[in-house]
Amino acid sequence: GEPGSEVTEHAVKMRRLPDDRTLDQLLAAGEPPEGLIERIVDRLVAFHGSAEVVGDDRDFAGAPAVRAWWEREYGETIGNIGGTWREQDASRLRSYVDATIEREGALLDQRLAQGHVVEGHGDLQAKHVYALGPVADQLVIVDCIEFSDWFQFRYLDVGYDVAFLAMDLEAQGRTEL
Repeated sequence: GEPGSEVTEHAVKMRRLPDDRTLDQLLAAGEPPEGLIERIVDRLVAFHGSAEVVGDDRDFAGAPAVRAWWEREYGETIGNIGGTWREQDASRLRSYVDATIEREGALLDQRLAQGHVVEGHGDLQAKHVYALGPVADQLVIVDCIEFSDWFQFRYLDVGYDVAFLAMDLEAQGRTEL
């Protein structure tokens, strides 16, 4: 705009990435290109190493925060118990999560204190990873959570990104990756 004018709306020009170059599509088509998984690991290590680290605030990201998140999520589902969610399944899940948070709470707090909780991706899946270029040497990792109004989804233990991608690869029958 002109000097002194007020910006009323910003425009974003986006480039569409090729659907057939996502990691999940490359896996469905056969083996991933040579060294691709190693390049993804290197990218994640660099990304997490340079990401904004969350301060040692247990109410934001430690065991109390995980417990509060679980209580909120569980509370939103209570109306489904006895309907689409079997009572025994809800009870088993509640017991399991409560016991896990109790058992692992000190570890959650320790990882926060050690700087392992950062502004990250949140739910990295194979469909978020694009391998471009003639030998898949250009990686693009996309994330829609950054557009979310609820920013806390972006702040997580670095293990979450690794775990989400590992679970996705396992679900696709590729545990060796």
